[in-house]
Amino acid sequence: MNTSMRAFFVGYFAIATVAVQAQEQITCPDGATLNGETTPEVGESWCELPLNGTVVMHGPYRSWWPDGTLGTSGQYDRGKAVGKWSGWFPSGKLQGEQWFEDDKLVRARYWNEEGQSVTNLQPATPPPPAEPPPWTFNAPRAEGYSIDLASVSPEPGTLLRAGSRVKFTVNLTYSLSLARSGTVVLVFQDAQNRSAKAGEPQVSKTVQGPRGSLTLEDTLVIPQEADELTLFIPLVPEGIARTSGEVIIRYPIARQPPGER
Repeated sequence: MNTSMRAFFVGYFAIATVAVQAQEQITCPDGATLNGETTPEVGESWCELPLNGTVVMHGPYRSWWPDGTLGTSGQYDRGKAVGKWSGWFPSGKLQGEQWFEDDKLVRARYWNEEGQSVTNLQPATPPPPAEPPPWTFNAPRAEGYSIDLASVSPEPGTLLRAGSRVKFTVNLTYSLSLARSGTVVLVFQDAQNRSAKAGEPQVSKTVQGPRGSLTLEDTLVIPQEADELTLFIPLVPEGIARTSGEVIIRYPIARQPPGER
């Protein structure tokens, strides 16, 4: 669960962020599934809906204080906060009410724990949404090996047409002191981390330390139902099961209208 919901209640809504067992079983709309999280930091329940290649909140949202007292109650409509949202102090006293239209706060009122109105004190402005990652970057590097992008065709961020057949050519440099040899792999995935190769084998090449360069090529039919394609390029040292520092390249996808497929 991300923390986007809590941004709606910065200022005078103290969100219940301690683990509890939910006291209420929320009912999700058709097509949405119930989810939740209970950790040492948060106790929440919400509904999720697959939409346009991603998963968004859709339906009721609840969070609870440590003793099970309701802390927050609100509603999402396809990823956007809508309608009336309410927040309570741990004592159970009403702390505030907010009304949203299409994810925008349009009206609000707040009280302190003595029940006195503090509506004239405006809540803090929610932080802006996080910037998307760049079209190409490296994951955090590991000790003893690294891989870097020299060039790639198509260029990172190039808009790809769904259903088209695209040839990818990747030029890379690497260093490898952790093992004598390793393997570099082209891994194509959609935004849901599903393989975009449709059962076809991944292109890979064995490399020798301590350093060098290589070129890898692969041809891919761009997925029809995805909004983005990600190409992961890890260097996997011999004898290592999990790696880090891979090159990551992102491409947006333009979907074809149904009549053109």
